[in-house]
Amino acid sequence: MRNKFDIAAIMLFIPALAAATPAAAGPVARAPAGSVNLYRDINGAPHLYADREADAYWGLGYAMAEDRLSGILLFYLALRGDLAATFGAGPLGDKSGVVGADSGVVDDTVAFDKQMRQMRHLADARTNFATLPRAVRADMTAYIAGIKRYMADHPEKVPVWAPPLEAALPLAAGSFLNLGAVGSDIGVCNAVLAKAGVTALASSIGRATGMSGSNIWALAPNRTADKATVFESDSHSPIALFGSFFYGARINSPTMNAWLLDMTGMPMGLKGHNAHFAWGWSEGPRRPSDCVAVHTEAGAPLRYRVDGKRRRMVSIPYRIMVKGAPAITGRFDYVWHNGVLSPIAGRVGQTAYAVSSTYMGRAGRAHVAYRGLLTARRWADIDVAVARQELYPANLIIAGADGSIRYIRPGRNPARATVPPIGQPVDGNRGTSAWQGIRPIGAAVQLRDPSEGYLTNENVSPDMMFAAQHLRPGDYPADFGFDPGQTDTRQRRAIELLGGDRVIDWRDTLDIVFDDKVFGSERWNHELDQAVREAAEPSQPDAARFIAALIAFDGHFSPESSAALYVAQWRDEVREADPKVALAIERALATDTPLDAAQRAVLLTAARRAAARQAAGLSGFNRRFGDVYRVGRSAPGAPTRGMTLLALPGDREEVTEFGSLWSSIYGPADAAGRHYSYSGSRMPFLVQFTRPIRSYSLPVWGISDNPDSPHYSDGSPLVAKGEMRSNYFEPAQLAGAIRSVRTLRTGVR
Repeated sequence: MRNKFDIAAIMLFIPALAAATPAAAGPVARAPAGSVNLYRDINGAPHLYADREADAYWGLGYAMAEDRLSGILLFYLALRGDLAATFGAGPLGDKSGVVGADSGVVDDTVAFDKQMRQMRHLADARTNFATLPRAVRADMTAYIAGIKRYMADHPEKVPVWAPPLEAALPLAAGSFLNLGAVGSDIGVCNAVLAKAGVTALASSIGRATGMSGSNIWALAPNRTADKATVFESDSHSPIALFGSFFYGARINSPTMNAWLLDMTGMPMGLKGHNAHFAWGWSEGPRRPSDCVAVHTEAGAPLRYRVDGKRRRMVSIPYRIMVKGAPAITGRFDYVWHNGVLSPIAGRVGQTAYAVSSTYMGRAGRAHVAYRGLLTARRWADIDVAVARQELYPANLIIAGADGSIRYIRPGRNPARATVPPIGQPVDGNRGTSAWQGIRPIGAAVQLRDPSEGYLTNENVSPDMMFAAQHLRPGDYPADFGFDPGQTDTRQRRAIELLGGDRVIDWRDTLDIVFDDKVFGSERWNHELDQAVREAAEPSQPDAARFIAALIAFDGHFSPESSAALYVAQWRDEVREADPKVALAIERALATDTPLDAAQRAVLLTAARRAAARQAAGLSGFNRRFGDVYRVGRSAPGAPTRGMTLLALPGDREEVTEFGSLWSSIYGPADAAGRHYSYSGSRMPFLVQFTRPIRSYSLPVWGISDNPDSPHYSDGSPLVAKGEMRSNYFEPAQLAGAIRSVRTLRTGVR
């Protein structure tokens, strides 16, 4: 069945809120200086039209607060390192009352507060603020002022624990994201420390960013029926962090005419598009940081030597207030390594382990680079923004309305004299371990306008982006983030869909966005079929029919498929029986390695158990995948699609052995036997640079975190239908889809 578009358009003006002046009905227009027109479309999404960029950002702060005030405030409270002072020690759980805050990201408020303070997100943002360009300072100041204005207008919406607000907080949020890229090197330090029974201080920075998976792809005009560039970006991982994760908004001003997609509380332009370019990210292997082992002097834990010369660590005292308990005091120790302040993650005896990141101390500078993307009109503008080397250091694809499509691994790639083996700390007592500067952007891994007419990356090593290799690890230094042994079913499926020379029409692009087929499923079917043929005894009739459906499964985890439900149960049984055996089976099938007879027998035994489980616990064999696998904020939710199984213990976390392009990760069954998607696709967006521009997105839950809002979970039913919603990028498109409009006085000077 074809995917559909939400193209309904109505005109309905509702009374303005207090402190807002109703605007007269008429064409969509920018408000004059000192004010902003806040349009809400029929899906609740905000459109900020103003004659000055800062006024539009003021409106963005007001609109985001209207939709997600508690989530913004909780994120900022976390960046301040004040969770324990506000909610007490232990897991954050649902203490804050914020939707999604109980997702397990903060399992120890005291430890998390220490992480935030030791990584200096807010401290560095405050220090750097005055050095930023005037436009960025004005935008962030106005954004915070808009939030404050909403809070003043609606004191009943403000939680009692709301923290003080300042313009440095959105910049700290950007630092939180960029420093999340050090997760792998924190892992190196943690692995060493764990062997000694030491818990590292900064153990969950990478996990907390929630940016662990994504799809991105672009098609050049010669591959599309409309002869216009297409771009898609779909970030995966927890749907909620501190409140709902992603927030989309439209800004229209003389200097910035763009659709932004950002973390709640982080107005930056992490992903999005303007009239000329679109950009988005996927995670992948990279090394912008090191774990540094520093041997200290006996009896002097702050003293160490580099090439025989004595040095002293920087030591900063801290005091963590804890609600209902005594304050926790101590000190954060740092080494000056690689020219950056590098926090000590933990110690074993006389050896301290520090995480040294190229992004440490640079809070706020990423906002400058992203503003360059948002305001870009020519590729030269894009080049300037990327050359700042402040962007997130992952896989970046940029598509231009002019037909050019480009891939680059941007960011601050350190130049190393010697490259440490993956998983090993470097020797911080030797000067040769220090970086020799930052490699120029021209040396970065990059590719422009490949002959295939497409680019795509689903969290893979750059050399795996095509069936025929374009980028080769041997052409780059060993620390440039290649991982040739990597396997990913989503990348292989994307190549299958985008490869070749077929011309792809606009509706086909929607089918790709919502594609729920797991590449390589036929390998599982074949091995199970072999197991049935080798079995010493036949299965019972019900089990035989169940197994026949598994063998005939087409690989699509679509809402209406019963076979998809059976396969999901079967794969669970394989994993639950013996994770080590399951890991060996999954690795073999992912690499097209035949199973042995014993492994095939495991598949058959698991299939029989799954059949019995289906019959006994899930009301027989007439249920469909979407009856059991759901999406939404509360029961019963809505049918969903797609399947992703997380890596098993012993596997590399970067490897997804089993997943569809439309990513869905499910929690355990509830009392009714339903599994709800808590992670996976969160807010995909799709752009085609036709005239007028086609711009669509889908918040998998809804734009608002207010349970009383009609837009609280209205995106969820569209997942099963394969529908996206227009972003009404063009003013003429928006004019036919306005739900409300208000002209707000900003007070911005």
